Amino acid sequence: MIRTFIIFCFLFFIILTTYWISNQPGQITMEWFGYQIGMPSWLFVFFFVFFTLALSFILALGNFIIHFPAKWRLKKKQKNQEKGLAILSQTILTIAAGDTTKANSLIKQSVHYLGTSPLTLLLSAQIAQLAGDEKEAQKYFLSMQQNDQTEFLGSRGLITQSLQHDDIHQALLLTKNAMQKNGQNPWLIKTYLNLNFRLQNWQNCLDILDQAKKIGVLTQIEAIRYRAVIYTEQLRLKLSSILNNSDQIKENLDLLQRILGWAPHLIFAVILKSWFLNQLSTPRQLLKYIEKNWGVTPHPILADLYIKNFDKNKSPILAAQKLASFNPNHYISFITIAKVAIQEKKWDIARTSLNQAQHTGPLTIELCHLMIKIEEQGFHDPVQVNHWLDKLSKAEPNYGWVCKSCNYENNSWQACCPRCHNFDTIDWRLASTLIIAMDKNNLSLNQINYQEPIVNIKNPHDPNNLKQSIEIDKNTIDINPSQQQLKEEQTSVDAARLVN
Repeated sequence: MIRTFIIFCFLFFIILTTYWISNQPGQITMEWFGYQIGMPSWLFVFFFVFFTLALSFILALGNFIIHFPAKWRLKKKQKNQEKGLAILSQTILTIAAGDTTKANSLIKQSVHYLGTSPLTLLLSAQIAQLAGDEKEAQKYFLSMQQNDQTEFLGSRGLITQSLQHDDIHQALLLTKNAMQKNGQNPWLIKTYLNLNFRLQNWQNCLDILDQAKKIGVLTQIEAIRYRAVIYTEQLRLKLSSILNNSDQIKENLDLLQRILGWAPHLIFAVILKSWFLNQLSTPRQLLKYIEKNWGVTPHPILADLYIKNFDKNKSPILAAQKLASFNPNHYISFITIAKVAIQEKKWDIARTSLNQAQHTGPLTIELCHLMIKIEEQGFHDPVQVNHWLDKLSKAEPNYGWVCKSCNYENNSWQACCPRCHNFDTIDWRLASTLIIAMDKNNLSLNQINYQEPIVNIKNPHDPNNLKQSIEIDKNTIDINPSQQQLKEEQTSVDAARLVN
């Protein structure tokens, strides 16, 4: 309605103007190339308007002819993009459905309309991975690296492929290269950190911790904990050389003090400090330190060192009972008293302590073995021996260095789990299922013993004695109703054990 009104007004204006000009008398004369031309004024106005409109039309036509190819190509590109994006949407749905054959066909159609765009490269790589064609996926990832928009995604795809093939060194190399352009990317920083954990490049880990904390990959508390664990692992790896050198012990004792300031309850660091204090022949300081930490980090090695450094004029049972008083309701406290009582042949005390231990947690293999020994050697009661043999078949695994992620039981503490390679997951605790740790010396199943020993060091102040073997009972116990027997062999537990 408004448009019609505007057109009507415009036509009315033209008619009115034409009528006014035609009623105005006048003559326009001009001289050109010796000719004199004269015409009425209204005719001059008509020709002027006509030629102006004609010129405008010619210019518009020329502009259309010149720009038509570009506009046509642009319009065609837009149509292709619309078609390509529609096909890509269908491709994504097909990938989600897991139909790789149809998805591959659709992605080829989208490439026809869109060309090798970042999105088509990414989807092509995903389709190739779904189809199990790793070489084709790698080709697409390499192509993505050539594009600034998809360079990171291409690098990430290649890194992930290397990890899937367990090629850790190649993955680390690719991560380093990617970090040159994306040094602040959280995923790259985290991957770089984890790869160095697996390869035990501890200095590289320490170097990257501050950057990881800065960009938010790690919290401040996590970064401090990681630093403590890494330094502890470095001490573990050179432990055998440290224990033979008092100067190195004093030097590393200062480092341990800092480590325990960062992570006060890191149990292996507590054990290391106790060993160092033992090597420096400071029994009074050692006893106070173990008493202070027993309430939070009880461990058989701490009990060993405490009992061996206790007043020689007093009974070892008294030493065990005093230590247990700092954590009176803990399983290890009861087991410590029981083991010492068995050595001293105080069978009643040992049995009472083990009965109390049963109320602090699950029935363990270690507890069953000790009860069998008490009933067999102390009370000569075959009925009770058989009773505990029956319980032994249903007993839970002992305390050990167990990974919190995969429940793998390792021979010693390590910063990274040998099985799942997760960092800072091994702790001294009960395993929910028995996963036997096979060390590098191909330890056989029959050599696995289920007891934590009490240290038998003649002189705890002699550095050589810390490496002496720690004796366990040599009795053979039938633990299997099918008559298969496991022999408890004499086992050594010393400082070098933690380095294996």
